[in-house]
Amino acid sequence: MVTKINAALLFLVILTLTGCASKPNVFVDSDPSHNFSTYKTFSWTAENPMIVQSDYTVSPFVGQRVMAEIKAVMEQKGYVFTPLRDEADFAIVFTIGARDKMRVRSEPAVIHGMWGWGHQYWGTRLVNVETNVPYVEGALAIDVFDMQKRAPVWHGVGAKKLNTKEKRGSSEGISEAVRTILMVFPKTS
Repeated sequence: MVTKINAALLFLVILTLTGCASKPNVFVDSDPSHNFSTYKTFSWTAENPMIVQSDYTVSPFVGQRVMAEIKAVMEQKGYVFTPLRDEADFAIVFTIGARDKMRVRSEPAVIHGMWGWGHQYWGTRLVNVETNVPYVEGALAIDVFDMQKRAPVWHGVGAKKLNTKEKRGSSEGISEAVRTILMVFPKTS
């Protein structure tokens, strides 16, 4: 009986913590006239396809983790990776970074006992108190270029509030971010 209760409690705690995790907000744009059904192979735009635009230092290991995850997702979608860009139908580059952000939170507060012009009076008054809440927002953008046209055909970006582990370069959010962004990229036919 006790083990069933402990297992149920553990499951509830895990479910609660998973629900609290920050998920990336994703935006995707593409060339509406482009035919993705002809794509079979992909490569990177360069030997190191990571571009860093950040207020923080980004570890090269983060870039390797993102590359591995993008490659895995594209292969699951049926595309074949080729290390030779000239043989690929499309090439991928990604931009990664983190920026300091500030969220202003406005909350009502009650003030008791106030001073007036030349005299004191007592009462209550409701005012808004603004609090600045700093946080770090991480972003990952994935761009796909058609190799024949030498032009962009697909762009996906995800941004989210980073936790302490993610700010240090932990891989815990990389898989989710890449998979969420590439979720709408078409599968090969």
